[in-house]
Amino acid sequence: MSGQGNGSRQSGDDRKGFRELGPVWISAIAALITAVVAAAAFFLGHSTAPSAHDSARTPGRTSTEPARPESGPKPAPPTSSHGTELITCPIDLAYQYGLVLKPVARCPMPVNLMQAANSGAVSLVFSDEGLQVANGRIAELDSQASYAACKGATRYLGLGQAIKPENIDATACLTGDGIVVAATIVSFSRYPSSYASLRLTVWTD
Repeated sequence: MSGQGNGSRQSGDDRKGFRELGPVWISAIAALITAVVAAAAFFLGHSTAPSAHDSARTPGRTSTEPARPESGPKPAPPTSSHGTELITCPIDLAYQYGLVLKPVARCPMPVNLMQAANSGAVSLVFSDEGLQVANGRIAELDSQASYAACKGATRYLGLGQAIKPENIDATACLTGDGIVVAATIVSFSRYPSSYASLRLTVWTD
């Protein structure tokens, strides 16, 4: 009987102990579940949501790559328009000399008559007959020298014809090689050697 009594008391004590421990275990388990859920929510949110630093930096990101050149052929540079004045200069042209005229912005230097005639370029020469053209056309102008006046000149000189250097203020208009040239006689001297002082203007054509 004493054995049964002891067993009953022990069983009763165990049930009493479980009843006392029950709320403690429940609280511990609930706290553990809450901690696990909170940890899972933290890691999930951290892995998916961008940081404030990243979100602030991304919109302002600029590219440092150099600009790529456009493909295709480049447009050709603009050419000089008709009637553009290249030079106006005074020059003395001696007898048996000539001026090789080219579309450049510098006053030509006199060369001997044969060199000018054989240059292949339009040239103004001072020959026995007077002022003539080689490798081009020459016309005598009746008005003040200009690009338009030279283009409209009609008094062309034929083979063997020339403008006499004594004709002060006379203007010879020469055309050829993409240029228009006006040579106006300013003065003329015979002694000690023959030469004509000219005012030379060259335009593009």
